[in-house]
Amino acid sequence: MVGCSITTVSRVINNNSSVNDRTRQAVEKALQEIGYFEHKKLPERESKKQLIGLIIPNMLAIGIYPFVKGVMEVADLHNFNVITSESNHSVAKETKLCKSMIECGAQGIVFFPCAPHSGECLLQIPKSYPIVVLDRLTKNIPENTVSVLVDHEYNGYLGTKYLMNLGHKNIAVLMGTYNGERSPSQLELLKGYRKAIEEAGLQFREELTIYGTTNIDVTTRAIDEFLSRKIPFSAIFGFNDLLAFGAYNALKKRDIKIPEDISLLGHDSTIFSEVLGMTTIDNRAIEIARFATEALFSLIDKKDLLEITTVSKSSLMIRNSCSRFHGDKVY
Repeated sequence: MVGCSITTVSRVINNNSSVNDRTRQAVEKALQEIGYFEHKKLPERESKKQLIGLIIPNMLAIGIYPFVKGVMEVADLHNFNVITSESNHSVAKETKLCKSMIECGAQGIVFFPCAPHSGECLLQIPKSYPIVVLDRLTKNIPENTVSVLVDHEYNGYLGTKYLMNLGHKNIAVLMGTYNGERSPSQLELLKGYRKAIEEAGLQFREELTIYGTTNIDVTTRAIDEFLSRKIPFSAIFGFNDLLAFGAYNALKKRDIKIPEDISLLGHDSTIFSEVLGMTTIDNRAIEIARFATEALFSLIDKKDLLEITTVSKSSLMIRNSCSRFHGDKVY
């Protein structure tokens, strides 16, 4: 078109000084005529975001969403993208995901364990690799692993004491099971529940334990089955808001009034509790996730951390689903 080689055109496009001014002007004019425009190269930190990984048990668990949000907010501030994957409550898959994320170039991982023995997968990761355990502690965590945790035992104790201070003694607990296993957080919540019960001089009663899942219909059926056993009780403590929502559904279907007949307490402070006006425990998930992610970036930057394990205390969000004891009920 202007009587020069492809090499010369390339040199003009790349601003090579070896091309004389006359040839450069001719090539630039021809490029304008055909509608060429230059794709300017961005600085490296803008053109290519770096990566961290986030492994969570279940994408659909509404209580996990605030943790994900907190991680992503901090990553964005550091100009990092987040690869988020779910283990589907499988330790084997957690191991596979950790290895895959490292191979994909993730510079560190925020790890949300799914099971009591999830720590086993961390034993297969190089000790120098940056990783932070979020929310819950598990067995076999390698020594000096950084952890930012919710004190679930304290939360179980806090919720149970609140109900007991309202006069309730026969408090049913609604626990989640995943692939037939109870998660570490559910077990810690139960430990806190038992502590409060035993402190009051009462015995733990297995018959007051109900097992649900993240499937609301399954939880609703579990509540129905519990009610059919005619066990006297006056309150239900759901170990997450989704479980408590399943209990809410089952009680409403039987015209059992909340809180006039049965008090209902949740855990996680999600949108479910807000919409239903349900008393719950706020575990400060976003704040904890932000803190954990900042800790991960400190590890990536090879900064020393003041604490290996940080435990956060939660608080009650008192709304309208719990009342003073009016007597145990059988339905």
